[in-house]
Amino acid sequence: MEEARAAWDAWLLKNCFLRVNRDFYDVFELASSINSKSPLEAFQDSLRVRLCGPFEYLAAGQKVYSNKPLFLQGRFSLDPPEVSTVLADTGATNGAHYGLLRDAPDQHATYVVRSPDAAKGQFEFVGTNLFHALQHKVQSTSSLDDGDAKLSDVKDAITSYLEAYRIRMPTENAVKSKRDAETIAASLSCLGIVVPYDEKKVRGYRELPLVGQDLQDVITRASDGDKTAKKTINEMITRATIANDECDFGTSLLLGLDLFSAGAALRKEALKQLCVAYALLRRGNLYKIAHAHQAHSAAFHPAAPVSCISHHVTDDEPKCTEFVLPNPN
Repeated sequence: MEEARAAWDAWLLKNCFLRVNRDFYDVFELASSINSKSPLEAFQDSLRVRLCGPFEYLAAGQKVYSNKPLFLQGRFSLDPPEVSTVLADTGATNGAHYGLLRDAPDQHATYVVRSPDAAKGQFEFVGTNLFHALQHKVQSTSSLDDGDAKLSDVKDAITSYLEAYRIRMPTENAVKSKRDAETIAASLSCLGIVVPYDEKKVRGYRELPLVGQDLQDVITRASDGDKTAKKTINEMITRATIANDECDFGTSLLLGLDLFSAGAALRKEALKQLCVAYALLRRGNLYKIAHAHQAHSAAFHPAAPVSCISHHVTDDEPKCTEFVLPNPN
């Protein structure tokens, strides 16, 4: 088992720019024990969630085919590059979903976050373990299906896991407080940014004149074609460029991510900021995600995860690349 997990660790890092923890595999193992034929659907009846994204490769067998980068699988239209979606809330009609958050592509996923509404592009912190996400769904589902046998069985399995590894279910405020202590600035996605910061030299990030709701208002107007608002955005971009020259790389990162969250209207400007910021911060693989996300934006649905893999190819499909998967066992 450990050899198989090590092989998957290497594969996911290479193809999805994602480092997962043991809870990722443990959730899939639990899902397989519940529904061996369709582990992705194991929590569908009880919790109304479906495993997606990187989980889909674990369930795929020996190989998959795709004409898009594999890291796009399961993403939603406003997911920032730092988030890798792993659970889709099938009980919601607005694209609610859970994802793993990391600030750098070579960093282990540190937080589990949830987007209550995919069209808004904002996230809340759920925990630091994928079983926290399942427990979160148990708590929100129990009031609707009290006494349901399948829900009770899943709840018992989750509780047993948390107790076996002495993992506590944290409060949302506790997780958010921990995250706030790490971030250098808040973002419109509510995830914040983490960059190296020298307090003595006051170097690494500087605040732009427009942030938060004020920036959101300008972004909204610019997205609607307001020329004055677009001019203001360009002024913010100029300031961020100057900040880069003076080693305040976090400024471009924050502005780029905030523009990215506006959707397609300002993606060109967002990508220019993110290209420079990720390069300077040595997070180049996150830019690859952002660039591919925009390049294949036509494949995204506002309230559903994108699908970019198939298990076989036909002559009428665009040319696909074959990807061999690690042995699941």
